[in-house]
Amino acid sequence: RYGAQFVRQSNYADVARGQTSAAYLDIKNTSNIPWYDDTTASANNALPVHMATSSPINRQSTLGSAWPTRNRPNLNFSAVYESDGTTAAANQHIAQPGQVVRFGFTFTVPSGAATGLYREYFQPIVEGTPDGALPYLGTYLEIGAH
Repeated sequence: RYGAQFVRQSNYADVARGQTSAAYLDIKNTSNIPWYDDTTASANNALPVHMATSSPINRQSTLGSAWPTRNRPNLNFSAVYESDGTTAAANQHIAQPGQVVRFGFTFTVPSGAATGLYREYFQPIVEGTPDGALPYLGTYLEIGAH
């Protein structure tokens, strides 16, 4: 019943240590049921869909100092698009089947981090389910720290 498909993501970032940068992942709802973010989930008696760190799932990220938790970069959708991925949907907090959700967030490279290339893995999940309910898509952001 739950399904997801990778659509696109922000470009890989090259960030100075101690600096913050923005990123996003766009994921299509291939489920046969709507996805809700934190703004609409409880009013619809539904479980919210969040982007979570992965590899392994719910891993504590060193880049998430400004996130709601160290394994959830954002709790609300940044945007919801129609299936074309560019037309804004009427409701920006509910993703109907076929619509595309933008999970936008910022990350910070710690000032004490070693220079080099980091891969930060993510996957959408349905909160409150034992396994996240959505498939692992293998999505990651590559971040160059200098």
